[in-house]
Amino acid sequence: MKFEKGDMVKWFELYGDMHVVRNSGLGLIVSTSSQRVHGYDYNVYKVYRIKEQDEAMYSEEQIEKV
Repeated sequence: MKFEKGDMVKWFELYGDMHVVRNSGLGLIVSTSSQRVHGYDYNVYKVYRIKEQDEAMYSEEQIEKV
């Protein structure tokens, strides 16, 4: 996995076309998991979003390490 529990990240929420950022902010990785979809493995991360004071799930493409 590219990120670990406790890492500070910048997260991105994208519009459906995956090219335009709708919302972003800072957060901490709370947990990680792998999912297998159609024969491919995907890593997903639960992120505590600091400003929103909630948790949301993101793929590796939607977060970057700070």
